Amino acid sequence: MLLALAALAAGAAPAYAGGLTAADGKALAQQYCSACHRVAQEQAQPPDVVVDTGSGPETYQAPSFAQIATRPDRTEAELRRLIQNPHYPMREQQFIPEELEAIIAYIRSLRAPGAAAGC
Repeated sequence: MLLALAALAAGAAPAYAGGLTAADGKALAQQYCSACHRVAQEQAQPPDVVVDTGSGPETYQAPSFAQIATRPDRTEAELRRLIQNPHYPMREQQFIPEELEAIIAYIRSLRAPGAAAGC
C-alpha cells in the first residue's frame, strides 16, 4: 500500500495484483464490458440491452462505469461480488483475478477526488 502511495506521489499509475494498473483495467473493460456499459466518458452510450423473456422483450440500460463508481456502496468488495455474481440481466463473466482487480481499480479511479473510499 505504501508503495502504491509513493507511486501516486511520483505521478505513476499504481500497479495492482499481477502488475496490472487501473489503465489496464480500462482497456480490459473496454474489451469485455463496453457492449452494454459506457466504460469511458469518450465512449458513446451503448444500445439498451434487450432480453427476450418468452413473454416479450424487456429493455434495460446498463449503468455507465462512472455511475457505478459514484454509488456510495460500491466498495472494492461489493464491486468484486457484483462482477463475480452478476444480477439479471448481466451475463456471467469469467476473469482471472489480476484482470478483475484491474477492472475494479479502474472503476474506483472514476470516483471524484475526496469521495468516500470505503474498501
